[in-house]
Amino acid sequence: GAGVTDTISDALVQAAGAGQLAVCELLLEHGARAGATGSFALIEAAAGGHLEVCRLLLRKGARAGALDSVALEQAACEGHVDVMQLLLEHGAHVPLAKREVVLKAACAGHTEACEMLLQHGVELFLQPSQGQFALQQVARRGDLNT
Repeated sequence: GAGVTDTISDALVQAAGAGQLAVCELLLEHGARAGATGSFALIEAAAGGHLEVCRLLLRKGARAGALDSVALEQAACEGHVDVMQLLLEHGAHVPLAKREVVLKAACAGHTEACEMLLQHGVELFLQPSQGQFALQQVARRGDLNT
């Protein structure tokens, strides 16, 4: 029933977040849905930088742009540039309401992630206060590359 499918899909989210590719494959073979619950499995895999798990989930129906591309935001904030590239190739985008992701990535010192987002049209300084905050954080760390 629906309860079993929900439990299997919840297990998929956990396995994806842990980068357990073989477990994800097994769960998908036994009824887990990659696109279930807003593609949370993809979000967890992206946050963990689990590229192969992300590829599997996208092949099985997860949507890179689900929930305003939260998977892309998570990958950017953790500096997982390879995962970001995969998600962008599969339709992820940075919606206007989520452009602070660049600021988060900048504050965390993920230069490559910032560069990739900027290349895809994300503006760094949306509002002077946000931009100044990011700049202050970067300056405080002494990170000249970001």
